[in-house]
Amino acid sequence: ACDLRRAAEWTEALRRWCDDQPDLVPYRGQCMVHRSQVLLAQGSWADAATEAELACQRLADPFHPALGLAHYQRGELHRLRGDLDAAAEAYREASRCGHDPDPGFALLRLAQGDLVGAVRAARRMLDEHGPGPARCGLLAAAVEVHLAAGETTAARQLAEELASLAAAMGTEMIAAWAEYGRGTVLLASGDAPSAITALRAACKAWRDLQMPYELARTRFRLGLAYRAVGDNDAADREHDAARAGFESLGAAVDRVHGAGRARSPYRARMPGATSRRRGQDQPRDRSRARHQRAHRVPSPPEHVHEARGDVARGGDRVRLRVPHGLRPGRVV
Repeated sequence: ACDLRRAAEWTEALRRWCDDQPDLVPYRGQCMVHRSQVLLAQGSWADAATEAELACQRLADPFHPALGLAHYQRGELHRLRGDLDAAAEAYREASRCGHDPDPGFALLRLAQGDLVGAVRAARRMLDEHGPGPARCGLLAAAVEVHLAAGETTAARQLAEELASLAAAMGTEMIAAWAEYGRGTVLLASGDAPSAITALRAACKAWRDLQMPYELARTRFRLGLAYRAVGDNDAADREHDAARAGFESLGAAVDRVHGAGRARSPYRARMPGATSRRRGQDQPRDRSRARHQRAHRVPSPPEHVHEARGDVARGGDRVRLRVPHGLRPGRVV
């Protein structure tokens, strides 16, 4: 749903209606899927997982077309929590039931480190979906994938398309996606000051929508932008808040990949990490290097080959490797 507030209201109304109609099992299953989607967006991931599992049970027998969406929802929760094998299986189940596993599958490939597969999936899903509200979520994911693959130009074009859709549709969630996409592209392009403006706007939108996962992701990027302009205090604050948000949600993938992404050319390290540039060793490293140079044993010339020899020691035979041409003597 692109309008989270309205979706939450409708889902709650449908839930109450279904509770009053216990015999309408398929409708109850569909209601659980939509409720799981709302709970996921609101940060109640444990409750979202419970609703998705119950929906799969109620929609499986007899088979209901919404079963594919229920499995897709399971895949999303597994992926965000870092259980990538379970996510892959859930996406496969969704596909078997007739539901498109993207954009989750493309983001799964990204989480697995398969950039080629992620870009391939992102391109395919955009080729197969025309304009409309559903395309907005695909574009947001595709921007993320192309940036991770270093394809900044392609990411910029997708972000511009998303911004156009946001202006035409006028929903808060799509506008937040658009600001986030624009901010990440600007950061990747080296325009950190403009990225800060866009990412701050996205943060405000996610706060208003009460979407903690999206807020944490955006604050992490905002911290990188602050770091790029030299404002380390602001960067530390944003990264601390982002880390706390990921940990409270159990977003294992972002805790791991957030730190890894900070090492790319346009991203800074996570707070607390040390960064060493070439020729800027720490004092302890320089002292260790001097000690090693002073006590270094010269290597033999390249033309001196090694041979094996035996020496007697305490009645035992000890095998040594000695330079060729030298005879091992007796150890006294």
